[in-house]
Amino acid sequence: MGDMILATNSYTTGSYLPADGRPLSIYSYTPLFAVINITFGGNGTTYFNLPDLRSFAPPGMYWSICVAGDFPTHS
Repeated sequence: MGDMILATNSYTTGSYLPADGRPLSIYSYTPLFAVINITFGGNGTTYFNLPDLRSFAPPGMYWSICVAGDFPTHS
């Protein structure tokens, strides 16, 4: 969760979403919200934004962020 990949395709479903600044529901992505909070925007009560890395990708490539996976527990 929270890993970034640079690839030749833009993931739109599954474990990865494009790092395009889109807003996500905190309710639907609570573990990811706990990792990135409102660092990239959002109101912090109902939604938060993914980072927008489109301008940092080389031509023909796309940044994506992992939105699923194991969330570490506190000991």
